[in-house]
Amino acid sequence: HALSVQGDRLYAGIGDQLRTYDITDPANPTAIGPDVPLGHALEALFFDPRRALAYAALGGKGIAVLDLADPDRPRIAGARDTAGDTRWLAVDVEAVDRTRLWLADRKGGLVGLDVTDPAAITPLGVWPAQDQVRDVVLDGALAYALDRRHGLHIVDISDVMQPREVGYYDRDGDCDRLFKDGDIVWVKVSGGWWKVDVSDPAQPTLMTDTTAIADTRPPPSVLTALAREARRGDVVFDRRRFGDDSLATRVDGPLLATGPRWLVMGDVRIDVTDPRRPTLGPPIAWPTAIPAWGDIGLAVTEGPTGYYAAGPLVDIVDIGQLPVVTALGRMDWSSGPSHVALDWAIEAMAVGGGKIVVAGESFGGWPIMAVGDVAEATQPVARGINQERLPANIVALAVAADGQTAFGIDAGRSGDVIESDVGGLTAFDIRDPDRPRVAGYVAFGGEGRAIVLRGTTAFVAANKAGALIVDVADSAAPRVVGPVGGADAGNPDRAGGSAQALALDGSLLAVAFSGRLELYSIADPRRPRFIAAGGVPGGASAVAITPGWVWVMTGESGLLGYALPGYDP
Repeated sequence: HALSVQGDRLYAGIGDQLRTYDITDPANPTAIGPDVPLGHALEALFFDPRRALAYAALGGKGIAVLDLADPDRPRIAGARDTAGDTRWLAVDVEAVDRTRLWLADRKGGLVGLDVTDPAAITPLGVWPAQDQVRDVVLDGALAYALDRRHGLHIVDISDVMQPREVGYYDRDGDCDRLFKDGDIVWVKVSGGWWKVDVSDPAQPTLMTDTTAIADTRPPPSVLTALAREARRGDVVFDRRRFGDDSLATRVDGPLLATGPRWLVMGDVRIDVTDPRRPTLGPPIAWPTAIPAWGDIGLAVTEGPTGYYAAGPLVDIVDIGQLPVVTALGRMDWSSGPSHVALDWAIEAMAVGGGKIVVAGESFGGWPIMAVGDVAEATQPVARGINQERLPANIVALAVAADGQTAFGIDAGRSGDVIESDVGGLTAFDIRDPDRPRVAGYVAFGGEGRAIVLRGTTAFVAANKAGALIVDVADSAAPRVVGPVGGADAGNPDRAGGSAQALALDGSLLAVAFSGRLELYSIADPRRPRFIAAGGVPGGASAVAITPGWVWVMTGESGLLGYALPGYDP
């Protein structure tokens, strides 16, 4: 449930036990000493900078104080239950002769404890929350606490028995995490960030609200504070401190590799020139305004050209000279002839052979696929829409290199209605872009998540059905050939599982399963050969490949980098 490192020791919450590992050799961690029973799953572990102690947040069981005098054999020196649910805490390092903790105890409020004597923990004052205290940061005699539905509260804790509020800032949005940098507090809220000036604690002032604009990047200081040196499979950006969607709060589309330097997700760019020390790149200075109602949701690239979807719009830009972005053209799929009009938002998009295909819903609520001409990027033209009713909403698309055929996968859903738990692949004939039509269809036993093409073979991430090989040589009769990584793939310990995301670079196919990344050579696309595998903590949402590296974006663990020494796709 949680990990924390102190020197060459790693402490891990395994179920309701604390386990210690020797990580002197990070490639070969070794479990040492007996497990310590905690009585509850470990939510987080905080080390005391002044004493050989650590403080374990134990959710509904409050806290435990761990004696680390012998770091190989931690022992519980004391414990205290609370009225709420302790997920986070802060250690007061200002007190000279006492050791005090302030707990974000959810419905229990902001709770103070004196742990100077771990065997006799003494309760201090409580600042009650209107909803739930989700996070706390200390700075001198002030505590900065987040009440989930009631914003940022600044609490004077100089009188530890009677904490009192001295200032607050609130507006719409559920608060989850905060980070303080000097006189600025960044608050993670649903849909973005607040940047709040707290130089006058009695009157916190909003500087920026990214929930209302397209800029959803977290502050560079936050990323700097959370950067990790990436060894094989290490966390590069740890997003758990800021919630599952903090690195790019409005990005639902793929993680893209644009050359050896940049990873792109929507309007968020990460410089991986030094893959072991990725940095957040300069923001995209959009040459045209993104409508307030449109979130940047999808991005695809073809060479130096990028296609960014916001609502029903597609902005076409030159990204060959990042971080400089040059506007080329724009397509508006909500206006014009009704036969090419989409309602609200593009849900899937792909480019190839001078054509763009997008999927969404019509104004009548039917799932549709539309085709446009982008042979001249400065003068894109919306062309036609399929006339047949599709079995379900398209969630991902791919276009053949010759621009004559497109392939869409679905998850068995129409709108918010689950039609079935069986998705499928639809082949579209787009040779006449004014009259695209359904050419063929094949069902597979799971929900479609992602698709990539190599020649006449499609690789599909189909969730519980795994990763599938689909023969699309005959678009009128696509057929599932078998799973990626079958019995003849040469994988000695293949775990398989739910396939979540795919990436393809040359003959290298990367498949992110639940909890596992598997790499295959597809020199023969119908017979993928296993190369290597690695663990992926948390569910994967996207995969990308850069020279010598595979990158996996996860909800629980952030962006992970996996080194591929000596392998050239």
